[in-house]
Amino acid sequence: MDTNNSSERNLEQQKVYIELEKLKLEEKRVLLEGSFSKKYAAPLLGVFGTVIASILALTASNVSNKIKEKEIQIATSQKQQELDRIHFENDRKWKFEAVDFVFKNQQAIFSGSTEKQIAIRNVMIATFPSEVTSPLFEKIKASSTAEAQQVWSDGQEISARADEYISLIANGKKSLISKDFDAAAEDFKQVLETKPNDADALNYTGYSYFRKGEYLTAISYLEQALAISPNHRFANLNLTKAFCAQGKLVDAERRMNIALQNVKDFSHDLVIDGEYQRVCRDIYHPG
Repeated sequence: MDTNNSSERNLEQQKVYIELEKLKLEEKRVLLEGSFSKKYAAPLLGVFGTVIASILALTASNVSNKIKEKEIQIATSQKQQELDRIHFENDRKWKFEAVDFVFKNQQAIFSGSTEKQIAIRNVMIATFPSEVTSPLFEKIKASSTAEAQQVWSDGQEISARADEYISLIANGKKSLISKDFDAAAEDFKQVLETKPNDADALNYTGYSYFRKGEYLTAISYLEQALAISPNHRFANLNLTKAFCAQGKLVDAERRMNIALQNVKDFSHDLVIDGEYQRVCRDIYHPG
């Protein structure tokens, strides 16, 4: 955990707490003044007194809104601190487990057998996050032969590409949610540059083109996804929708029926997917 950031966040949270207490005191003062004005000033001063009471009531409402904003700010800060704590604990756990793994497999790691080293390296990449494996590979390199150093250097590059893959997929999903389908398609296509047989990336790319209205391109990507993973539920669903959008209802119904026979819970997907029901209304038969 970054100690400086944590200290700064704690200090900022204390400032917000102080501001919150000030606002609560201000709220009490305004409410008391409003109560006094309503009880005594309004009857004595007539319309003018009523206006004063209304202004004080509005002021009290504004202060209450500010208090709610500060309470939300505090809750957000507390949530971030909890996330920081969880991240710190997870990071420490991963490091401990990685060191324990190296200790138990040091014979293979430093055996001089490139085949064994690659196998162990790949297990580590699949098991541990890159922020753990990358510095660990660097330390192993320092104690390895020149030939073995290349194995661990390659491991660092693989870990970095895995991080890039995760980032591009995440960015693409965000673009889909924000309906920036051009950006989504570009992110997923970048994934395919290094992982051309990734069925998920092919599906996401196809769906992005479907939302852009480029149905032929969408169908091409989705069919590639299904060639690799025939029972990919979302690729089956999205290809059905792409056929419907293009007016190829026979192909759409054929794809839908294949999926219903082979993909678990596909019928449920059809029931809950409003986009499918709208685009494929000519073949959608609920119940």
